Amino acid sequence: MKSSLVSPVCVNILKNIKYAAFPKTNRYYTSTIIPKYTRFNKFQPFQYSIARRYSSVEDSKASEQKTTKDSNEEQNLEEENSKEETNLTPEELLNQENDSLKQKLSTLETKLKELELKYKMSLSNCDNLCKIHKKELENTKIYAVTEFAKGLLEVADTFELALKHLGESESNNSNDFVDGIKMTESMLHQTFEKFGIKKYESLMEDFDPMIHEAMFEVKDRDTHNKVVQVVKNGYTISGRVLRPAKVGVSRRQ
Repeated sequence: MKSSLVSPVCVNILKNIKYAAFPKTNRYYTSTIIPKYTRFNKFQPFQYSIARRYSSVEDSKASEQKTTKDSNEEQNLEEENSKEETNLTPEELLNQENDSLKQKLSTLETKLKELELKYKMSLSNCDNLCKIHKKELENTKIYAVTEFAKGLLEVADTFELALKHLGESESNNSNDFVDGIKMTESMLHQTFEKFGIKKYESLMEDFDPMIHEAMFEVKDRDTHNKVVQVVKNGYTISGRVLRPAKVGVSRRQ
């Protein structure tokens, strides 16, 4: 009984495999084959592999047909263009060439103008950089001694105070000693002038916050905003304020 039941099943499986491997139509599996065949799970991978193989073959054929069609269309367009060119007269061909050359010439001229503009801008930038660098070098040479000069200003202030104190004292001072201090002070100011350091007067001048530093106020009926007392003199170096003058300013009552 078992052998009689197994043989028809095997026959059906072989028939289904035959139809799946060698289809008579473009479809991979007909509606009558697929339901019978899909009942056997162990034969499903074979079904899918056959389907993939036939689908890849058809896709490759379709892509080849598409490429051949595109190439044929391109050839037809080239032939049409060549026919149109052959139909043109020599004068028309020359006009076409002239137009194309004019377009190329215009593009080259625009590029040339852009390059000339960039070249001029680069030259101007280089000139400006050279000027700035030169000015910075000059400033470093001029103002390199600024901090050193500020330290020497304290020495000049000390000489001024010493001479003022000696002049106001009632004791008999040696003239040689006073002359020596005056000579030393004059030599110091001569050295200042060599390096562009100068003292400026501030007494009874209008108060200027750029060159004066107000230390205190003095009430006065006659003057207003005037420098009435100088505590320390002001100095400049090459036209720039080295130290502002420390002064007392009048305020009208």
